[in-house]
Amino acid sequence: MARTEADIVDIPIVQMMKKASWIIGATVLALVFVFSVLVIIPAGKVGVDYTAWSGVRLDSVRSPGWSFKLPVLQTVYLVQTARTTINMYGTAEECEKDRSCNDIAIQVPSKEGLLITLDLSVLFRVKPESAPRIIQEFTPNFIDGTIMPEIRSVAREVTGTMSITEMYGTGRERLQQEMIIKLEQLFKKDGFVLEEVLVRDVAYPEQIRKSIEEKQAAEQMSFKKQFEIDIAEKEAKRKKLEGEGIANQKIATARGDAESLRLVSQAIKENPEVLKFKQIETLQMLYNNPNTKFVALPSNQMILPLDLKVE
Repeated sequence: MARTEADIVDIPIVQMMKKASWIIGATVLALVFVFSVLVIIPAGKVGVDYTAWSGVRLDSVRSPGWSFKLPVLQTVYLVQTARTTINMYGTAEECEKDRSCNDIAIQVPSKEGLLITLDLSVLFRVKPESAPRIIQEFTPNFIDGTIMPEIRSVAREVTGTMSITEMYGTGRERLQQEMIIKLEQLFKKDGFVLEEVLVRDVAYPEQIRKSIEEKQAAEQMSFKKQFEIDIAEKEAKRKKLEGEGIANQKIATARGDAESLRLVSQAIKENPEVLKFKQIETLQMLYNNPNTKFVALPSNQMILPLDLKVE
């Protein structure tokens, strides 16, 4: 059968398409092979080797960067060694909508058996050298399987020793510190490093919250009244001491004046000429005073020859 001109034109096109499909297929296979043997470990993580015949390799980890593995036979688990934050807050519906939420807020009992809700965050990291043991003992899903259950357990243990009133207000700091102490011990044993526990909120049953607030308001009012009483008592005491000080000062002044008069009287008694000398001094002062017009002396007193000018 004779070929038409259209058939002759189609043959090279078909051959080119077949050749291109072979090239694309070979490229895809090559990329699949490369990515099956190539391992890329980002910064802030390490790689842990696992093989079916020897399990987890415990003596070394892969550092950030790229390396090769055996395809199919070898698996490399990535473990984050940079700081990891676990957020536990809100309801199930709120947590599902928020990507930063790891779990809902924890409901724990108080010393009285009343349920309270803790809104908290736990910051930790993994030691690179501990990553293989963590994968072996806790599996790659160690956050959901180990970390969060330990946080819930410690929270229940700590709040179970504290009353509602102890946890209210500044008592939150004590709750936070005791959780840090207990979690730090657990994390250290398992190969984790605890960095911080942040108790952002403690929610109480509404009735309990109102009772606590009313009690605190009454205590604050009582404290205010006592403070006012203390201030009034201190002010009265201050005025009393101030009055006693003024009275003592007046008494001391009177005693000083009396003693001064006694000494002057004694001096005049012992030496009568002192009085005459004082008279002379006084007359001299009057004489030197330009406002003085005249001076009258008793008839039995000595008259001094003072030249008093009368204008």
